[in-house]
Amino acid sequence: MPGRDSAELTTISREVRVSRPNIEVLKPQMAREDLKMLALQSGGGRYVDVDEIGEIPGLIPDRHEEVSVRSRPTSLWDNGWMLTLLIGLLSIEWFCRKWMHLL
Repeated sequence: MPGRDSAELTTISREVRVSRPNIEVLKPQMAREDLKMLALQSGGGRYVDVDEIGEIPGLIPDRHEEVSVRSRPTSLWDNGWMLTLLIGLLSIEWFCRKWMHLL
């Protein structure tokens, strides 16, 4: 601090121990109420017990979409230009490796 002697300055040290939490080892019981609360807070979720597992497919909403395609899709890989480009790039890579003695 300004205006103080350097002899008055002190150093404070503190040891801090950091460890991983092992909550699952200390408390291995299932926290059913916490799981139910988490499901409710997740926006439309629901906790399902093991004996209700058959209901899960019915709980998943149907969100499929039908898309109509009016033109024929253009294939990028089934043409001569793509094959020529691919062979050319691989040849350039092989030549550069050979030239730099990397093979």
